[in-house]
Amino acid sequence: VAHFVFATVAIPVTSLTPIIAVTVLHRGAGSYGLLAGAIGIGAIIGALVMGTIDRRIPPSRLLLGGTILGTIGLAFLAFTRHLASALPLLGLYGIAYLAFTSINLSTIQRLSHPRIRGRMASLWMMSYGIGLPTGLVVQGVLADRWGVRTMLGIDAVLLGVAAAAAMISRGLAPMDRDPATF
Repeated sequence: VAHFVFATVAIPVTSLTPIIAVTVLHRGAGSYGLLAGAIGIGAIIGALVMGTIDRRIPPSRLLLGGTILGTIGLAFLAFTRHLASALPLLGLYGIAYLAFTSINLSTIQRLSHPRIRGRMASLWMMSYGIGLPTGLVVQGVLADRWGVRTMLGIDAVLLGVAAAAAMISRGLAPMDRDPATF
């Protein structure tokens, strides 16, 4: 469920970056390249950081932290008007993207019994394969109708609500279980 929400709400933001460059920042293709690069640099930074802390911090906290970073990045991105401030915000988004997808899939594989691990990974991919195109269509239509800033704000709110719901319900706690306890 968590991955479907992230795939529907947050991942389509990468497809909105050309619109952000042109309509929000009033820049051209070069700026779009910088925005896309900022997402990639954020993902690289996230990979390096997670590679050093992933054994000390439970997966649920890493996933929640990534979701909160993504929420913050998208919320402030909805209000920015300058390329210089948009770049680090999309870097935060890149960290969140990497954290969410890698932690989610690795945890599913770690907790799945070897006989069904492939099936579980395929269900994860199916949620991605349904969530992403759905999010792309919905966000594209809504960005055309209400504007990309409004769409980024809605994304931030939905992602924040998902993070709050996960914290309140402790819905991510099963990710921290030891596979030997099943």
